[in-house]
Amino acid sequence: MRSSINRPPTPDAEEDQGKEPTLQEIINIKLIESGEKERLKELLRERLIECGWRDEMKALCRHHVEYKVYFPCLTNRGIYKEEGKAQCYCR
Repeated sequence: MRSSINRPPTPDAEEDQGKEPTLQEIINIKLIESGEKERLKELLRERLIECGWRDEMKALCRHHVEYKVYFPCLTNRGIYKEEGKAQCYCR
């Protein structure tokens, strides 16, 4: 099997012989050949932007990154709460 960071593993020609494509593979091939797959991806992208999903995800990601930067130990070792205050033990 050959693989890449940007695409799933590609079976070798020897492994592929005598193997019938699945229904999912046939549909995927037809969508790519007709150009419909790209059109659907673009439509989905537009709809997600319209409804604000993209902006929400950007905000969530920013919050998550900032939280991990300011409180790195919370993801690794947990927190200790005392008198309503969270104390971080990173050492």
